[in-house]
Amino acid sequence: MLNKDDFFKIIDYLQDESKISDIPPEVRTLADNCKLRTQVLFKNVVDSAPFASDDYNRLRSLLIDWYTSLKTFQDVAKNNSDAFSLPHTLLNTSLKSFGFNVGRGIANKIDKVLFLMN
Repeated sequence: MLNKDDFFKIIDYLQDESKISDIPPEVRTLADNCKLRTQVLFKNVVDSAPFASDDYNRLRSLLIDWYTSLKTFQDVAKNNSDAFSLPHTLLNTSLKSFGFNVGRGIANKIDKVLFLMN
């Protein structure tokens, strides 16, 4: 599962997308989608022309990254019921939690999901 360190890694990734840390690609894609939705939300609901200053834009950027990181956690939790959407690390943790210490021995993601579902 994701933890507080992952929260800050997602924020760092959102602020500088060239810094790809050890965030799984599925979570990075989800974070990018959440950021786009959050930017649309801010543009349509929150932004107001009188507040368009440099300070507001910096605060807006911080709030978008913060909210996106939280929303990514929520979306990952929502998608956890679908084993095919889990990244390799979460599949390994899931297999290990059932008492199977073979997660690292199975290289293919599809095989891990099928093993977990059996």
